[in-house]
Formats: sequence, C-alpha cells, structure tokens
Amino acid sequence: MASSTDMASVVSCDAYLASKWYVCSRAEGYFAVLTNDLRKEVWVRINCDKAFARAMCVNKRWRKELEEQWREWVQSRGFLDDVRYWGGKRDWKWLLRCKIVVYKAEDQKDGVGSLEEENGKYEGEFKNNLKNGLGKKVFNDGSVYVGEWKDNMKDGEGTYLWQDSTSYVGQWKADKYHGFGKKVWSDGDAYEGGWKEDKKAGQGHYTWANKDSYDGEWSEDQQEGLGSFRWSTGVEYRGQFRNNMRNDNSAALTWPNGDRYQGGFVDNFIQGYGTYSHASGDTYTGEWKGSQRHGSARYVYQYGGTFVGYFLHDERNGQGTFSWPDGDRFEGTWKDGGRVGTGVFQSKKSGTLVEQWWDERPHANYAESVPSKFPEEIDSMTLS
Repeated sequence: MASSTDMASVVSCDAYLASKWYVCSRAEGYFAVLTNDLRKEVWVRINCDKAFARAMCVNKRWRKELEEQWREWVQSRGFLDDVRYWGGKRDWKWLLRCKIVVYKAEDQKDGVGSLEEENGKYEGEFKNNLKNGLGKKVFNDGSVYVGEWKDNMKDGEGTYLWQDSTSYVGQWKADKYHGFGKKVWSDGDAYEGGWKEDKKAGQGHYTWANKDSYDGEWSEDQQEGLGSFRWSTGVEYRGQFRNNMRNDNSAALTWPNGDRYQGGFVDNFIQGYGTYSHASGDTYTGEWKGSQRHGSARYVYQYGGTFVGYFLHDERNGQGTFSWPDGDRFEGTWKDGGRVGTGVFQSKKSGTLVEQWWDERPHANYAESVPSKFPEEIDSMTLS
C-alpha cells in the first residue's frame, strides 16, 4: 500500500501537470525518487500528443517508459487499427501523424497528414501538394485503397477493398491494375496473374466459384494463347485459345476415366481432324464437326474389329466397310449406326462373296458387342 508521502508526491505531480503541457527537465530529478508504479501513474495522466512528444525530448532517462505509455494511449483511440495494412513499412508514430495532422485543400501539403476530398478521405504522405508515397483512401461508397501513390493516382503496390468484399491486391499504374495482382470477386471467382491497364494480360490463373479453372495466357481480358482449362468434373483441355474460346488444330482433351481426344477445336467445339481414344481401347480417327463425329473416319474397336467409312451426327451413316478380327468383312450402307439395305459380305476363309440385306436397329453399339455377320434369315452354314 502506498505511503502518505508517496500519495503526496502523486498529488504534487498532478498539480504540476495541470499547469504545464509538458514534463520539463527540471522535474526529471523529482521523478527519480518515485517508485516505478508511481512514475508510470504520472505518465498515464498525460493525455496530449504534444505533451508526450515534448516530455520524451527532455526526459531522456524515462524515454522508453513514456514511449510505451504514449503508444498505448494512441492505440486506445483506434489510431493503430491500420497497422495491419502496412506490414512494417511504417511505424506507429507515422500512423499517428496521419490522424492528427489535418490539411485543408488550400494548404501547402508536404509530409504526412490527412485531407478531406470530395470523394472521400485520404491519410498518408504528400509531396508538392499531391498524394505521393504511402497512403490510405476511404471513398464515400465505403471502398478503401491502401498502398502507394504517385501524383494523386494509385501507383505501385496496393490493395483495394470494395464494400461487397471484392478485393484486388497487387500492382498499379496511373490508377489502373498494371503488373502482377490478384483479384477476388464477391461471387467467389478469383484471378491471379498479369494485368495491363485494368485488363488481364500475360500469364494468369482464373478460378470460378464452381471450381472450373483456366491457367495460361491472356490478352485484352480474354483467354488468348496457350493454356489449360480444367472443369470441376476433372475434364481438362490443353491447347490454344483465341477470343476466350478453345481454338487449335491439335489440342488435347482428357477425361478422368482415361478417355482422350487429340485434334482440332473451333470456337470451343471439337472440329476438324482428330483422334478419340477410349479408355476401353476403342479408337476413332477422322473428321469432327460441332463436337460430333462427322465425315470420313476409321474406328478400331478394342476386340479388333474395324469400321472405315463415313459418320454423320455422331453415327455411322453412308457407305462403309466393317472388318472382323478374323478377316471377314462387310461393305454396304449404314443409317444412324445400323446396316440398312443391300451390302456384300466376304469371307476371308473361302473368298465367297454374298449379297446381304439388312435392316439393323438404329444406334447399334458395335463397341459393346461384336456385330453379327449375317442377317437372321441367312444360314451362316452356307459359307462353311
């Protein structure tokens, strides 16, 4: 418990501080006789930034104690809330000056302070009457920019936060995204990579909220050049892009189940010439249109059967030849995937040619089962 003498000393200090706005050097000797707790009680009663600053200048012996108390008082007023923005680039005294030095529009502005503008409030560094250096701007709509400035424009490293939680962290030039940066939209989309005058440019990675993603080259805010697009399902495209779409003569499209396509793409569609390799072992090599098999092609089935002919609307249509693994073959007409009308069957073993007539069901799947060599009404024994 403090003695009556100690309490009298505190009262005496209070009286002194009430009449003086700073703690002068003459009092330094008096503070030396106080205990640490009582001396700190004196510092607690200082509630003026100028007094703290002057006291630190004349009371060298107690400078560290004074500075700690001053920082606590500054923090209690919320002046250090912005320290998270600066990452050690500026100290707490710099932040304090941003708050307590207030410029008016007509003032000569050099150094550190704050300025109320038509579109919001700026706190930070000035040079030659302009925002230059590090600073924070809170706009009237609630959005915030914290970072580097040059001649009143965002320029250098900086962070912009919108009210809807959209954010941009990266490089700026003349008030625009320019260089490397990351932007995250409120809907969950995110882009990290190069920018040029507010547009995505160079190498960059974009992830959509649904987990689709693109990683590759950009130009004028569009996917342009070499890149890869991966759907949330695991399907992946690797190849060239033009005007934000897949366009390439020889790109690769892969599926999680092992299927793979290598060939042409036009405006996001599989188109031109290409090979589709199924995980089952089947392979289609030929022409495509609108992501469907369309045109002349060769289809090799995993069991060794081969179809060479024409596809239309993703099905065997028109003239074609099917060869079985044992060398037997049928040449005729297909419609919607099934043999239709007259055709010729040739046995490799006997060399016999037999005219056949078919009305095979549409969409016959030759991949699931080996197609029959003979219509039901033909006795296969005649060729034995």
